[in-house]
Amino acid sequence: MTQKVPFFQRARPYVGFLLPFLVAIYPVVAAYVQNQNQLTPSQIIWPLGVNLILASIVTYLAWLLFRKVNQAAIFSSGILFLTLLFMPFRDILVGRMRFYRLGWGQLFTVHAVFFYAIIILIALYMILKRADISWRKPTELVIVLYVALLCGNVYMVIQYQIANARFDKLPPNSPLATAQAKTSASKPDIYYIILDRYASQETLSTQYKFDNKDFLGYLSGKGFTLANGNATHANYPFTIQSLSSSLNGQYLPNLSASDQNSVTSTKHLQDMIAQNGAAAFAKKQGYSFTQLGSWWDPTRNNPYADASLKSPHEIVVFGFHINISEYNGILLRQSVLQTVIGADIKVGKFTILGTTTIPSENIHAQSGLYELSQLKNIAADKNTAQPKLVFAHILLPHPPYVFDADGNKPSTKKKQTTKQLYLGQMAYTNKRIKDVVQSLTADPSRQPVILLQADEGPYPKRFQDHQATFDWHKATAKEKQEKTGVLSAYYLPGVDASVVYPGISPVNSFRLVFNSYFGTNLPYLEDKHYIDNAARPYKFIDLTSELK
Repeated sequence: MTQKVPFFQRARPYVGFLLPFLVAIYPVVAAYVQNQNQLTPSQIIWPLGVNLILASIVTYLAWLLFRKVNQAAIFSSGILFLTLLFMPFRDILVGRMRFYRLGWGQLFTVHAVFFYAIIILIALYMILKRADISWRKPTELVIVLYVALLCGNVYMVIQYQIANARFDKLPPNSPLATAQAKTSASKPDIYYIILDRYASQETLSTQYKFDNKDFLGYLSGKGFTLANGNATHANYPFTIQSLSSSLNGQYLPNLSASDQNSVTSTKHLQDMIAQNGAAAFAKKQGYSFTQLGSWWDPTRNNPYADASLKSPHEIVVFGFHINISEYNGILLRQSVLQTVIGADIKVGKFTILGTTTIPSENIHAQSGLYELSQLKNIAADKNTAQPKLVFAHILLPHPPYVFDADGNKPSTKKKQTTKQLYLGQMAYTNKRIKDVVQSLTADPSRQPVILLQADEGPYPKRFQDHQATFDWHKATAKEKQEKTGVLSAYYLPGVDASVVYPGISPVNSFRLVFNSYFGTNLPYLEDKHYIDNAARPYKFIDLTSELK
């Protein structure tokens, strides 16, 4: 009687084939874990499927080359590792060079490292082909390592879900959404334009040694009221909290001390932005709601808007345009595509392979230009009498610095400080916003309400360098001012400018607009200002008394 061989023993000769699939899965899971406070689990499905298909193809081709399981598994895993994690691999090499103070930077450009990767793969092929040894144990050892890494990531996902699930399900509950209009004689178009990290004049004059009087004077000449004598402060330190607050006319939930320390998810805040109270109120008054999103996922697309105009963020494969998320863009930019796509690969006018996401500077520049042009297009559209609320989140003068004062790419011939690069990009932003304002206010019979604000100020240098460990309790007064000081200007046709009261902050902006044009009688909240590290979205230090 033949003894039955246990399943594991029969399967063990083929266990090596697991390795390339684990290598393909890991970057997707690791990137998800690093960004899970802004992601939903469903967003992992598409890139996971693509990587598994790629692993299947590469593994099959490697099998045809070697006809041996473990050699094929190791070689295909090497290809996948260098393909999917090319930029982290290159960054480690560069980091080692800097650590040992070796001035060989020209030897580690992106394209040079791509050449080295090819050499490594050729060498690996020769070793696997010629070395007359068993590769089973090394393969199984690496499989165990990858399984351990994936288990660690899964554990972090479980921990995250336990800590955040209750708060992710909080429904948006804005007082703006339930406000009652008492008058509606006029229904002006309303534009809420956020210029991300646009500093207040107080910050610019005292810390950047720059007088922004040309731009601010233009706004004043057009009829804008500049809030608080150019010394406005944001209510919250980062975009996700700031927009959640201003679009809903309320402060964020006040959690217990233990919850403040444990909650890291921003899903509830993203829901507050998507299902915001300002839009809900406006739609009750017969308005359409248009959102102009940046490349940043929480504002890029809004399924609750009547129109959600998304900036270009796509890959093109054999002529097919595939829209991708910010998360998928991260995966693309850490892959070997960072080196091989500097421009579209075409046959005539037919695009075989192309993308607007690589390098990241491309999508940043294109996104800003797209939104600015769309604002002018919306203003020029006279085909509908329906009033509209337009929310535009423009990531300018937010870094990376892709524009100089004339709208060209900043010169690399002269060394510039971060502040100089910031001022150059801000100067170009000023020019384009002047054009937008001119377009929005061109029709004297249809003057809109315009809220032109920043959500947060620029990052102080020490905070930029050490975000994970920076202690705002120990920050200087200048650092707190730089991070919280923001642009804030109101264009309120037909309304007395005195309604923009001293000390007004963004949390009260829509309360002011709705009170002024719809008689909502919403009480103004006390203007408070908070700051803290972004890792804990509900934990803050109250700076109100320091900033007054």
